[in-house]
Amino acid sequence: AAMPEALALSRSLQNPWLEVYFRHWEMRNRVGSLVQGEIALKDAVEFFEFAHREETIECPQSICVTQDLAECYANMDGPGWVEERMAVAEETLERISPKWNCFQCLSCEYAEALIDGDKCHEALDYLAQQEQKILAAGEELFGSLSSRKVMAYIKLGEYEKAYELFLQNVKDSEDDYQWRKHVESENVSRAQLLALLGKIDEA
Repeated sequence: AAMPEALALSRSLQNPWLEVYFRHWEMRNRVGSLVQGEIALKDAVEFFEFAHREETIECPQSICVTQDLAECYANMDGPGWVEERMAVAEETLERISPKWNCFQCLSCEYAEALIDGDKCHEALDYLAQQEQKILAAGEELFGSLSSRKVMAYIKLGEYEKAYELFLQNVKDSEDDYQWRKHVESENVSRAQLLALLGKIDEA
């Protein structure tokens, strides 16, 4: 509700970096929480272009805008936009080091595109490589990369591996703050995996 005022303020201050910041978090809600696809595409593309202008390209938040566009493509039709998703993620990954948190987010987007493109083994290899780069940079791994491995194993039909890794991910995040929407999503994933394993009553 405060977005129009926030944008007006950033423009009155002639600070385009603030506009990138506000518009990114609006887009995270639209494509991440509300899972908008086609309805958000025009704005996502326009925002991507805005964030890559000369006066905004150096804004750290401009990196995150790539995830917004890639996720919008995925929401529309994941398999149908594989090449575009990989292209925007790869271009931005080349601009940052594994020390950026965004490196993990964009690696996830690239891996998800591979999975949607039925390249699950390639996705698993890619995720392993990205993890090594992050660890070599002295950074901590988030659970997001490992959760994409679960997605790949499910698509490969390797449900035991998927469930085992899922349980490990849950255990590894026990001490982290548990967002309600993440807990709910985790419960749905657990039920899905149990059902795939034939444990219907437990699911």
